Amino acid sequence: MNASDTPFILRYAHPLWLAQAPEALEQILRAVKGMTEFDDHEAGLLDHAYRVRLARLLRDHAGAEEFDALNQHLLRVIHPLRAEKFNALDKPYAVRWRAFSDLLEDRLSVLDTAIPEGVKNRLYVPGILDLLRIRGKMTQQQVAEAFPQIGPSNLSRILTQLEGWELVVRQRYKKEKIITLGPRAQEVLTDYDPLESEADEVDAQEKARCIIVDNLAKIAAMPHGGRKDFTYPIPSVAKLVSF
Repeated sequence: MNASDTPFILRYAHPLWLAQAPEALEQILRAVKGMTEFDDHEAGLLDHAYRVRLARLLRDHAGAEEFDALNQHLLRVIHPLRAEKFNALDKPYAVRWRAFSDLLEDRLSVLDTAIPEGVKNRLYVPGILDLLRIRGKMTQQQVAEAFPQIGPSNLSRILTQLEGWELVVRQRYKKEKIITLGPRAQEVLTDYDPLESEADEVDAQEKARCIIVDNLAKIAAMPHGGRKDFTYPIPSVAKLVSF
């Protein structure tokens, strides 16, 4: 039906082809430009195709080129010459497709924004991404087991931040959350040095240890360990920081 030697007629096009075929957007735009009137059946076909394509791009964390291609197509379809006619149908289709375009532009803005150094260099972030690069995919539980020092709640916050910057992709499969590298992960991994990262992690742990030792020493130096209801001896600092 959509062979190159067969004229493309929008109202007879298969919905699946419109939603999935790489060449469909070009055919749609050519057909729309040649039409002077539209009905709900034709607009419904377009709406289904755009919703499916948008959902796929968001689900797969597609790159900027794919987001931009769909956005430019939508802007041409809802040109002022046609927007009023689409909005006059049973549903204000042009308004809806404008909302799709706004969402696409938001995603493009994120992809065009440099990842903050505070995100790229956050403790454990490069290590998590490097492990995902090696393993291909992991469950969130497996990541937690690989980095037990992070803690479940902190790991969840880190992964949420990484997902927002397209550094990882999380998808639920049954009761598990499957994590893979996102399209922007290479921006962090390019300059990643595992030995340097490990040294930074050890240094951060040592600093935290020193702070604990210093605070405990101050408490131990106070009368009765700083407690008014003191009834038992303060344990040694060595025991408290032996972790």
